[in-house]
This record gives sequence, structure tokens and C-alpha cells, in this order.
Amino acid sequence: MVCNDSPDQQFVIEQSGCGRVTDGTSQSYAAAMVELAQQPMTQTELDAGYNYIKNNRSYAFIGEQVAADIKNVVNQKNS
Repeated sequence: MVCNDSPDQQFVIEQSGCGRVTDGTSQSYAAAMVELAQQPMTQTELDAGYNYIKNNRSYAFIGEQVAADIKNVVNQKNS
């Protein structure tokens, strides 16, 4: 993944160990793409990125978190 330096996107790259952070300019995006073309990420990096997204950012994960939060609010109101 190539992303800009917004805090959330930068956090994902740091936590997953997969991807490149740019300053958001077209030049830096292009440089990151060239770098990745010349020095591709290892399978370990790719797997780490995939697993991080699956386990922390997928719609399934987020849905489970939202459902748990809703259940907690309902349980608190019913107590």
C-alpha cells in the first residue's frame, strides 16, 4: 500500500509493517511506486499487511466492534 502521511494511514503502515508513506504529492507517490517496482515487498511484508487489515480494519472486524459497543450500551441502559 502507498498512502499519504495522514495520521490514520501512517498508523496502519507502521502497525502492519507493510507499505510506504508519502507526503501526498504526486512526485512522492511516483517515487514510492518506482521504489516498490524496483524493490518489491517480501512475502512476509505482504502477509503482515494482509493480516493486519483482516484482523484490525476489515468490515467484519469493524462490524464486530460496533455490535459489541451497541450491546454494551443496551446492557447499560437495561441495568
